[in-house]
Amino acid sequence: MSPNAHTTFEHYAQVVLTSIEPRRGGAAAGYDAYEYVVHSHSYKSETGAAPAAKFSHVASPIQIVVTDRPKRLYKFVTSTCAVIGGIFTVAGIVDGAVHGGRRMLQAKVDLGKHT
Repeated sequence: MSPNAHTTFEHYAQVVLTSIEPRRGGAAAGYDAYEYVVHSHSYKSETGAAPAAKFSHVASPIQIVVTDRPKRLYKFVTSTCAVIGGIFTVAGIVDGAVHGGRRMLQAKVDLGKHT
């Protein structure tokens, strides 16, 4: 139902094929799924044209293939080392800021400029 006369509704759907290929079970365990994007909008015709509804359906030429692969040990070790290194870096920055602020405050107190 449209509250206004001379309103045109446009509906657009795009479908993309997604193939799932699991690591175990071989090709028989894989399956296809279809993902879609839908857009709709309406507009009022200023020329007094008859109300309309337009539908468009497009099959995308792109296919998405999702495969399940094991994570290699060296990637796990590298990621773990990166996380640990990041934690030590942030801890060093925080420690330096705290001790630097404390030294600056102590210097002001020693000079008698602390308010």
